[in-house]
Amino acid sequence: MKTTRTSLLPLDTLAGLSDELEKIAYSLSPEQKEKAKKWAKRTAIIAAATGVAGGLVSAAPALAVGVRPHWDTLSPSQKKWIAGGLAGMAYLGHQYATGRVAEESNKEEKK
Repeated sequence: MKTTRTSLLPLDTLAGLSDELEKIAYSLSPEQKEKAKKWAKRTAIIAAATGVAGGLVSAAPALAVGVRPHWDTLSPSQKKWIAGGLAGMAYLGHQYATGRVAEESNKEEKK
């Protein structure tokens, strides 16, 4: 069965959740609000990175169609070098992003 709903929760449940979150936000001290903003920023960065990675995984079959004729002409060792290099670059990107978030957290803790 197809549906056009974008949420499984009824609108009144979402409105109630929004009201409660708003009450919590108004009850926070300025220091807590600043921490919450930084947490939200980091969470948004992680969510964006996850979205980009998911999009690339979803687009991979379409991208592979253009690369497939060239990929088939490569030897197994060349394929391993390319796949290993791509995996290594992905890992380094992850480590860089993780390090930046940790560095920012350490700066805040020292203040």
